[in-house]
Amino acid sequence: MALDAGVLCQQEVNCQHPHRALAPLERLAPPEARYTVLHDGQPVLLDHILASQTLAAACREVRILNAGLADEAHVCGPVKGSLHAPVLAIFD
Repeated sequence: MALDAGVLCQQEVNCQHPHRALAPLERLAPPEARYTVLHDGQPVLLDHILASQTLAAACREVRILNAGLADEAHVCGPVKGSLHAPVLAIFD
């Protein structure tokens, strides 16, 4: 699935230089998976992958690996790993 970075730029801001705009690739992830942190039971998208229009056009898929993510508001003690889910982009 290719991403039209110019369209994303126009949807986000009134870009004076759309060819310079960075595209937020996490928008290619399924809507129900678009979160990288759980805070007090609420999914929040804090982490992003931004790409140039050229690179965004080659993006085939985006996955947010948030299965089993711990809720940062309810963690006690040290955490092994991270409380943020990685965002993975796959390119042609």
